[in-house]
Amino acid sequence: MNLCPRTSYQKAPWDRVYLDEDDLYGPGEPSAAQLAEESRAAEAEKLVRAKVVDEELKRRSSEKKEIVAAAQKNIGTTRTKKPRKSQAKPSLQPILRGPDDIKPATMSDVEDNSPIVAEADEVEVSGDAANNGQLSILDALKGVLKLALMHDGLARGLREASKALDRRQAHMCVLNEACEEEAYKKLVVALCSEHKIPLIKVPDGKQLGEWAGLCVLDREGNARKVVNCSCVVVKDWGEESQERSVLLNYFQTEQ
Repeated sequence: MNLCPRTSYQKAPWDRVYLDEDDLYGPGEPSAAQLAEESRAAEAEKLVRAKVVDEELKRRSSEKKEIVAAAQKNIGTTRTKKPRKSQAKPSLQPILRGPDDIKPATMSDVEDNSPIVAEADEVEVSGDAANNGQLSILDALKGVLKLALMHDGLARGLREASKALDRRQAHMCVLNEACEEEAYKKLVVALCSEHKIPLIKVPDGKQLGEWAGLCVLDREGNARKVVNCSCVVVKDWGEESQERSVLLNYFQTEQ
């Protein structure tokens, strides 16, 4: 027999737990004042951090300047100037002690000590011109162009020739005298005279194109489909040769 006046599943009023509205449904949305206060606090924190970072950067820069100044001061105190030694200039006059010291000049000496042309030479050559009865100027020019073509040292045409002349990459220039474009001829002559580049004029453009490789060779080695060429510039001699020495001597004598 149950003597308790209440049932087992009921609770007394003093055992009940009363919950707030926030406990039942969770906290409500923050008010505008709370949001404003939080934003002000975040901005204040950012300002404080930025100020701290600026102070740290200033401190590091000042330390670096002090270190550099100290290093420069130490270098200035330890560096000593060494006295310059006076070097006597070698005499340009050769010393001859006797007749046995005089040696005859050879072809290799002429090639090694070939004079450098300092002024632009404008020369017109023909097939009858010869140097000491050995090679004509046209034959020497043909050999020089052939060697330069083998070593990829030719600039052919208006664009390539003008670029090489303007950049001072030319040892010499060959111009077709029969070129019909007077402006083109004046440009080449002006560039050669400005940069002190030797200039040779030839009468036949087809022959110049054949020497510069602007043709097709048949089985017998004869030139076919030769293209007329107005200007050729030698950028690379290729190698030392007798033809090169003949041309350089010719430039020197025709100054």
